[in-house]
Amino acid sequence: DILASEEPIKICKLHKFLSNAWKAGSNYVVVTAPADSINNDIFYGLPIYVAALTNFVPSKLDDPSASEYASGESNLFKMNPDFVILNHDDTHYADFSEFAGTEGTISYGADRFSNVRITHSKLYKMGAEATLNIGNTSFTVATFLSGETSISYMAAAAAIADALHIIPDKIAEGIANYDPDGITKEAE
Repeated sequence: DILASEEPIKICKLHKFLSNAWKAGSNYVVVTAPADSINNDIFYGLPIYVAALTNFVPSKLDDPSASEYASGESNLFKMNPDFVILNHDDTHYADFSEFAGTEGTISYGADRFSNVRITHSKLYKMGAEATLNIGNTSFTVATFLSGETSISYMAAAAAIADALHIIPDKIAEGIANYDPDGITKEAE
């Protein structure tokens, strides 16, 4: 189950989402939330197994600087997630590399030092595919979502799945079956 929002998440929406996920028998949920939601303690007391930062890309003039963003996101990492996932290709990786999970930190990207390494990628009109290496295992993932960011997000998803001890075949299957229309989106 996934809850996604670019605007602050209301606590009643989060509780309803978590209740529905629990009733459905979910073991894990994915919540994408802006720093405002984290800074407002909306997740206070909830266990955070994996915390991931994908890309720092300011889109508006009033967006925070990388250091302000890192400061705001630090609240997420103060919640002691077991694993932290970081984009090694992000130009601000050095700003975020101070964050670490209590059990480990996993980086992803094309950079040769990434734990989940993108070794090959190809974009299509109606999708994208990439070859990923995790340790000594190489496998291909593909999506019907197009664009360069899809490659990065597939690697991020693989890094998260690796932290959850999901095998590469299941990672590839999960990415292939990803349906963005099935995401619960916070009303703006």
